[in-house]
Amino acid sequence: MKIKEYIESGILELYVYGALEEAESKEVKKKIDLHPELQAEVEAIELALHRLASGTASYLPATNYAKIKAQLFKNNQPKSKIIRLIPIIGYAAGLSLFVTLSGIFYVENQSVKQELKQIVNSKERIELENERLVSLEQEYQSKIDFLTDKNTKAILLPGQGNYQESFAQAFLNTSDNKVVIDLKGLPEAPKGMVYQLWSLELNPLTPTSLALLEPPTGNNFVSININPNLTTEAFGITLEPAGGSATPTLERLYTLGKV
Repeated sequence: MKIKEYIESGILELYVYGALEEAESKEVKKKIDLHPELQAEVEAIELALHRLASGTASYLPATNYAKIKAQLFKNNQPKSKIIRLIPIIGYAAGLSLFVTLSGIFYVENQSVKQELKQIVNSKERIELENERLVSLEQEYQSKIDFLTDKNTKAILLPGQGNYQESFAQAFLNTSDNKVVIDLKGLPEAPKGMVYQLWSLELNPLTPTSLALLEPPTGNNFVSININPNLTTEAFGITLEPAGGSATPTLERLYTLGKV
């Protein structure tokens, strides 16, 4: 800890004024006990306050002084106690000023703490938002790299049977053994149902389930790793009960497209 910087920070004044919270005050007290320079600075601040208190006594005109004297000595108290009247008044005035200053410093200290807390919270929110945006940018860039790769093939999956208005798009990369399905052409699956993607070998017709198509909220794309040893001649999407089916329900075949 740099003693000079600590003194110049103003925290010792707040400590003397009693404007610090209990935990902070205890921490400052520990530092004062460890460093004689800080103890000397605290004593200097206390001395300055004492002088301030002594110097703020109001001048008493002779008539007022006589009234106070008569009041004090109406019970024949010893005369010697008169000499402490003005210092007591001065000390009271100084104490009043001290209390006022302490209140001001305390309010300002609390205000500064609140502002600092708000700044820290804002900084944390900005950092979190920045992390989210960086993650999104990386995700989008990864998709762009995949879709524009020379080994990626785009395959349209038109609507079938009673679902002519439906469609989907498959992006197959046999080098990466990955397929990305764009589901924006499919209606939202009814409650308790889910779309299921099938790899189809056509002769004889052999379906193999690849995945349940449940894209993240606000996202139409589902990325799926495929078995490199799997023969895929077409992709089909059916609507199945939640959890999927072992074999496709052809009555609910929404889209089909040859590779």
